[in-house]
Amino acid sequence: MDDKNPASMHEQLDAESRERYARQILLPEVGETGQKELFTKKVLIVGAGGLGTPCSLYLAGAGVGEIDLVDSDVVALSNLPRQVMYRMDDIGKPKALLLAERLMAANPGVKVNPIVKRLDKDNIKEVVQGHDVVAACLDNLATRYILNEACVEAGIPMVEAAVSGFTGMVTVVMPGKGPCYQCLFPKRSTASKKPSSPPPIAGPAPGIAGALEASEVLKLLLNIGEPLVGRMLLFDLKMGQFQIVTASRREDCEICGGM
Repeated sequence: MDDKNPASMHEQLDAESRERYARQILLPEVGETGQKELFTKKVLIVGAGGLGTPCSLYLAGAGVGEIDLVDSDVVALSNLPRQVMYRMDDIGKPKALLLAERLMAANPGVKVNPIVKRLDKDNIKEVVQGHDVVAACLDNLATRYILNEACVEAGIPMVEAAVSGFTGMVTVVMPGKGPCYQCLFPKRSTASKKPSSPPPIAGPAPGIAGALEASEVLKLLLNIGEPLVGRMLLFDLKMGQFQIVTASRREDCEICGGM
């Protein structure tokens, strides 16, 4: 079997793997055992934009064995200031295909499966199934809610992030152990909802939020530290401030209230 295949690396770290992951292996929370464990994990990243590019880059770099990358969009000129994995000659091409190719070029020992489709109620459960953790790297509010519902129903932890301007938020939805996304942000009626324009975003904000998402995913995969369950990490880059706010599950939540 190919030594660069994650399944083979699970048995024994080869010389290349020892060198590639040397600094990570030095961490007492990871070590060789944790590194081998990462090779066996499968993560779903929904979104290959401002949040998804840094999140996927750090997870692939860390040696997560298999990553499914979902995005239906193509690269636009307005993406380039913050979605730094893309270039001018990528404009008009599918993000998921480009990003998957570049992640595997950076780390051939990781398998990245691009999924060029828009998630909806009809396909969401099938896409979510079989993953250890889901990273929601979205800018679409409706998809956030159906992804939250699918993860809660499947019992799969989901790392969630959002950015606007110079600010951002990161939290973890752990089914049965904390509030879900709908607890934190109750779904509003769409009856009088006006079409929304894209929010203003400072380039570093999604970079920081996406990196924090990757950190939370790794904590969940390795069962280390204290994931942001029932807590939201908020940051304001203009003010140079980070803070944690706590939140509780709503008993009347139609998604997780009965758990």
